[in-house]
Amino acid sequence: MTLAAKQSGTPPRRKQSGLKMRGGHKGKFPHPEAEGLPSSPSSPLVAPPPPPPGRAVALLPLAAVAALACALIAWLVARRRSRRARSGLAYERVSAATHEEAALPAALPSAAPRAVAVAAEEEEEAELEAAEAHAPLESAPPPPPPPELGRLELRRGGGGGGGEEKHCWLPLGEAEFMVRGQTYLHDGKKVSAPCSSELLGVELFSAAAPALNVAGRLDSPIPQLLARASAPLNRQLLVINLMIPAVDGVYQLVLYFGTFFQPRPGPAARLLERFIAGTDAFRSARLKMIPSVADGPWMVRKAVPSRPAILGKTLRQRYFFTDDYFECDIDCNSNPAAGRIVSLVKSCAKDITIDLAFLIEAQTVDELPERLLGTVRIAKVDLDSSSIPQLEQ
Repeated sequence: MTLAAKQSGTPPRRKQSGLKMRGGHKGKFPHPEAEGLPSSPSSPLVAPPPPPPGRAVALLPLAAVAALACALIAWLVARRRSRRARSGLAYERVSAATHEEAALPAALPSAAPRAVAVAAEEEEEAELEAAEAHAPLESAPPPPPPPELGRLELRRGGGGGGGEEKHCWLPLGEAEFMVRGQTYLHDGKKVSAPCSSELLGVELFSAAAPALNVAGRLDSPIPQLLARASAPLNRQLLVINLMIPAVDGVYQLVLYFGTFFQPRPGPAARLLERFIAGTDAFRSARLKMIPSVADGPWMVRKAVPSRPAILGKTLRQRYFFTDDYFECDIDCNSNPAAGRIVSLVKSCAKDITIDLAFLIEAQTVDELPERLLGTVRIAKVDLDSSSIPQLEQ
């Protein structure tokens, strides 16, 4: 300490490396007197000034440190709980396996008889399969024999024997004829309609005189025909008796239709009920036939147009009915023009296949749409006297 310092009572100033006591600073902090701060030892400590621009100091707030510590503690607690849960699940699995192993010996005695029974059944099935494999193959059951035909019946064709169908009748599908549709009175549109009956049999015979009410004769085939039906039928059969002139007497083609039973009758079924219960005038004004030559000479095709015709307008008709049948007898020779057409068809009957459809004409909205009463195809019938049986009158 210098003498001057001792006399003045001022403590000596220490030398600091890298710092200028006055003016610009080289050290870490500026001189207190340069910043206008007191330099006496009794002055309180002062926080250092902020760093100069360009030198960032990361200062972490106390709240952020506390939050980080809380998150770390929560993670440690969750990890510990997860370990405890996994150890508990493993303990439960081990306990369950131990209980199952302990219960297995007790269950074995009760399961043994069932296992023996199952094994016995499997052995029996294997023996049956082996026996069936070595057994001779059985042929398919033969088809049922064709129905026995009456003496006057025409054979039904379509037996699958191949060749041309001759001197027989065949059933027809609904698409062969067009009838009045639901909107016919507004737009004249015709549609293909289903047939409401099944053709059970056809008789073709000759007679010295026209035979009326043929379904009511003693040897009528109606009882046998009812057994041929493939679906439930109404009680009454519909019988169409076409009487065709011959050289000696007449030929008669008799069609037996079984009308299908309908639990909820539609317009066509209700119209048929009115037709059966109506007067002869009503019946003759409504029953119509649609002919169509499927195969034959051009002359016959031209003479027999395929359009509906009300039969009662030109041909004489008679009606008979009982609880078992309703019969309509049509005299095809009662009109000269119709007689000529029938004679032309009869002269080349061996070369003609003709389709016929019968229905009741619907004339009001509540009677539409029309339905076919019955359809048939007559294929190349030989009208030679030796091929046609004679009706015993």
